Amino acid sequence: MTYLPIPTAPPTPNSSDPQAFFDAQYEARLNWDRDALAPGVNEARDLINAAAPQAAAAAAAAQAAAASAISTAGVAEWSPSAVYAVDARARDPVDRQVYVRMAAGSSPTAPRLDAPVWRMAGLVDVESGLPSRAPDLLLDFAGGASTALLACVRASGAECFGPDGLAVVAAPDVPCIDYDPSTGQRLGLWAQQDQTNVLLHSRDYSQAAWTRSGATAALTGGQAPDGSAAWVLTEDSASGWHGFTQVTGAASNTDVVYWVELRARERSQALLHLGNGLASGIYAWVDLTSGTVTTPPADTVDFSGTWAEIKPLGRGWYRCVIGARKGAVNTVCQPHLMIVSGAANVYAGDGVSGLEVGRSQMSYARFAGHYIATGAAQATRAADQITLALPSRSGAIALGIDATYYSRGPSSSAGESDHISAMATSAPYNGPILRTVADPGGQYMDAYAYVAGTVVIDGPDQPVTAGARVRRLVTMGSALATYTSAGRIVSQAVIPSQPELPSARVLRIGGTGRMSMHVHQVAVWYSDLPPRQAAAWTAL
Repeated sequence: MTYLPIPTAPPTPNSSDPQAFFDAQYEARLNWDRDALAPGVNEARDLINAAAPQAAAAAAAAQAAAASAISTAGVAEWSPSAVYAVDARARDPVDRQVYVRMAAGSSPTAPRLDAPVWRMAGLVDVESGLPSRAPDLLLDFAGGASTALLACVRASGAECFGPDGLAVVAAPDVPCIDYDPSTGQRLGLWAQQDQTNVLLHSRDYSQAAWTRSGATAALTGGQAPDGSAAWVLTEDSASGWHGFTQVTGAASNTDVVYWVELRARERSQALLHLGNGLASGIYAWVDLTSGTVTTPPADTVDFSGTWAEIKPLGRGWYRCVIGARKGAVNTVCQPHLMIVSGAANVYAGDGVSGLEVGRSQMSYARFAGHYIATGAAQATRAADQITLALPSRSGAIALGIDATYYSRGPSSSAGESDHISAMATSAPYNGPILRTVADPGGQYMDAYAYVAGTVVIDGPDQPVTAGARVRRLVTMGSALATYTSAGRIVSQAVIPSQPELPSARVLRIGGTGRMSMHVHQVAVWYSDLPPRQAAAWTAL
């Protein structure tokens, strides 16, 4: 751009003629002002001219993006005269949501009003639709919420980790707040199902219950994850495998998980083995330097759905895990820990090298639960059954959870668990349930909602990945029940009118189920959250 130069001071004409003098002064001042302001005027004009196309382009792009998001490619507006195939999609003209056809046929009624025939496909609107009001009850266990209001029934003590990274044991009937031992992060309420440690003297490897092969065990290590002295497992100089094992009871057609706490010393690799007394045992190789499972187990004729993991416990410690479904080829299911040298678990030892070992556990379960201390007998950790009385209210209610589940591997049997619910304490039942479902194919979550004892929504089973965080919400309004997960609507159903009489509900966490979880948040609304808002709350 080109700017006019700023002029010098206005000239002074001949003052012999007063009128001419003033006229000249006035004209000179006008010229001065015009020339002095010209650069700013020119610059403003240039900026406006340059910005106008950009603003117009940005507005057009935003309008096109919004139109694209709202139109959802391939989705047509609903028409009362159209005939729809199964799984056909249509947009409702009022709520602007996309619906999926459940059965072929015409649709003279708008999808939002014809729930038995249509289900909502999910969010497509540009707006975020966050809930317009805070929950009436928010238990933010990961954020520091107290458990003082909770009633807990658990016949045994229960281990969890404290903020210092060391394991602690909560007394019977006391809820557990758990921390990540490697980072100190508060994970929330730890709700574990019942589990039995079948290994005897599970942190004393000098006992006769343990058979040591090519190795010695001495209580000369550093600080173990529970704060006590760790064991040092040292290989001898013989040629063979170096480690320990324990003979357990018969096991067939059941889920099994074995874990041991390890820290590197002269050796930094180990092998976990589950044997059946025949040639079809399973192995998992772990590296205590990189903190990885270097070789996962493979299925055999007597072990299926095999898996392994390694979890950091801080200060160089790891919980090393192997699990599977044990078949019925043979009833033996015996755990082994072997020191690894290089890439071999059978080798000639040097007589001085070894590993540090903490606690050990083997359970017939599908998750690696927190440690259960044993002595001369097996020990059981009872399930958490946690409750909180809710105010007596009538009408709508919404229940949301934010949690991480840990069950994994195929189940040996089918079963269900009401892990989180906000239900009336006696018939007729009224309220939402978020539960877990186990069957031989895997582990799932779904949702139920009851109104006066009648099931009004039964959400589809959704697979759960062990260690993955999930957010779910069930809302029961005056006419519609909605189940949402991970920012999307899973299923909806028309419901009868809510009972007008106040209903005394109880929030329940845990119970006799098949999963364990960290509950980060529980939220309850005594209102009918619109589907879009309910889905938005569950977005991760």
